[in-house]
Amino acid sequence: MVCSILYVHQRGLFLEIIFDIILISCIAFLMFSTGLLVEPKEIISYFRNDNFILTLRVVAANIIIVPLLTSIALLSIPFESHAALILFVLAISPAAPFIPAMVYLNKGDMNWALALIIILTIISLITIPLMVYLGSILLLDIIGLKGMVITSFLVNYIVPIFVPLIAAIGIKIYRRPWADNLLPISKTLFKYLNLLLIIMILVINYNQFSSLDTSIILISIISCVVWALIGYVSVYPVAETPQYITAIITTGFRNFAVGLLLLDILANDKIVLLYIVPISLITLGTCLISSFFLPIFRKKVIPIG
Repeated sequence: MVCSILYVHQRGLFLEIIFDIILISCIAFLMFSTGLLVEPKEIISYFRNDNFILTLRVVAANIIIVPLLTSIALLSIPFESHAALILFVLAISPAAPFIPAMVYLNKGDMNWALALIIILTIISLITIPLMVYLGSILLLDIIGLKGMVITSFLVNYIVPIFVPLIAAIGIKIYRRPWADNLLPISKTLFKYLNLLLIIMILVINYNQFSSLDTSIILISIISCVVWALIGYVSVYPVAETPQYITAIITTGFRNFAVGLLLLDILANDKIVLLYIVPISLITLGTCLISSFFLPIFRKKVIPIG
C-alpha cells in the first residue's frame, strides 16, 4: 500500500516536472515567433506624435483599467474561487499571443499590434508582481492567492518570455535571412508544444474534469466582451481606423500563456489549471466570432500621424 502511494506521488511529481518544461518551452517559442515578426523601423513610428498618445492610452487600458474593473467586479459579484482566480490572473496578463493573427485577419494595424505586444510584455515585468501583491491584500478571500516570491516570478517570466523576444528582435535586425528561416520552424514547434500542453493539463487533472462549472462559459464570454469594450473606449475619438480594431483586439483578448505560467506559480489548488483550457478556447471562439462584426469599424480608413 505504501509503495503504491509512493508510486502515485512520484508519478505526479514527474508529470508536473514535464508539464513545467513543456509550458516554459511553449511560451519561449511563442515569444520568439512574435519577435521574428517585428519590423523595428515601423514600430519606432508608434512612439511619435499622435501615435505615441494613442499607444499610451491602449497600454493604460490594458495594465490599469482592465485589472481595476475586473477587481471591482470580483469584489462586487460572487464568483466561484477558481473562476475568480483565473479572471484576475488573465486581467493582469496583457498581450495575447494570437493578437497579430487576429489583427491581420481583421485588417487592423499589424505593426502597431506587434509594438503593443512588445511594450506590454516589458511593462508587465513591473505591473504583474505589483498587481499580484495588491490582489493578495485586497482579494485574498476571493481568489485565494498564495504568496509569490518575486525573484522566482522574474526568473520564470524573463527566461521564457523576455529573453526569446529580445533575441528574436536582435536576429531580425542583424540577421534577417536567419529570421525568415527560423520563423516557420518556431511557429511549428509552438503549435505542437501548445497541443501537448493542453493534453498534459487534462492528464494531470483528469479526475477533476467532471467538476468544471458550466457557468464558466458565460463568465468567459462576458469578460471577453467587456475587456474588448474597454479597448473600444480607449481609442473612441479615433473611430473607424485600423488602429481602432487593433485596440479592441489587443485589450479584449488576454495572454493565456502568461496566465497559465502565473497560475502554475500562484495557485494553491492545481485543478485551476484545468479551468484555463475551456476559458482559452471560449475566448478564442469569441475572438473568431467577433471577426464578423469588426468590419463595422472599417467603413472609413483614416491614417494616423
